[in-house]
Amino acid sequence: QADQLRTADQIEAAAKMANAFLNVDHESIEADIETVKSLATGPFLRQYTRASDDLIELTRRAQATQAGEVEWAGLVAGDDDSATVIVATSGTVANKLTDFEPVGRTYRLQLEVDLVDGRWLTSDLQYVR
Repeated sequence: QADQLRTADQIEAAAKMANAFLNVDHESIEADIETVKSLATGPFLRQYTRASDDLIELTRRAQATQAGEVEWAGLVAGDDDSATVIVATSGTVANKLTDFEPVGRTYRLQLEVDLVDGRWLTSDLQYVR
């Protein structure tokens, strides 16, 4: 039962990060970025922090809005302090290039989550095919 609870927590943490990562709006981009950073640790936190200023600029310039949701998530591997989770998502993106019409997008993400001070945080996030 402890393994099942831990697995559920790992999957929930990965899904929460995927939702935060995929849902961005040019009008709230700073807050959106802070949400992602609050769910991140280690290499991913450092990489995302370094890219944040460019992300703000690009999102605002394109007047972009991206909305997504997790369709399913599954544990690839996990133990007491780390896990690999695959997440499939669907959603839309709208920006100047789409004439602000929502265009469908689907992504599969692989997330590494680590237990840090009692919280499952994302240490790596990659798009996968």
